Amino acid sequence: MLTGVIVLAIMAAIWCDLGVWLTQAPPAWFAVPPLISAAVCLAARATFRNVPSRSAVEEKRVGRIMQECIAIEAVGITLTAPVLANIGRGTFIPAAIAVFVGLHFLPMAWRLPAPFYNATAATMIVAGLLNMLVPARFGVGALSVVCGLALWVTCSVRIATRT
Repeated sequence: MLTGVIVLAIMAAIWCDLGVWLTQAPPAWFAVPPLISAAVCLAARATFRNVPSRSAVEEKRVGRIMQECIAIEAVGITLTAPVLANIGRGTFIPAAIAVFVGLHFLPMAWRLPAPFYNATAATMIVAGLLNMLVPARFGVGALSVVCGLALWVTCSVRIATRT
């Protein structure tokens, strides 16, 4: 449980720092996403300290589900990015990554079960599609910040529900 929140918090900081960089925000802003993620991790550690751990069988089942979802996500990104680059749509790569990351939350939502992952998936998929459809109004900087915020909200829900 704690490990999952930590991974989500780290990825949220990466997404948001990408957004900070792309929007050419002042350099001091680069410190904000890692600080937020550190606070999220500390809150998760305090919350999950007294939560009973999963059984070995359950831990193995969850680990297998996570590995499958991450593998499918990685294959999708690995196959899609070069295709987009080769057809002259390299600017769509961040959006495609957001869509694949969003899609990888759907089987987790259904199989773990963790229904709040449906909202994470929907947010990231819609953000990726918006970036592809109206890049002038919803640029990669906005896409990155939205994805990071979605992951922080997911962390917060996991902490609040102790899941």
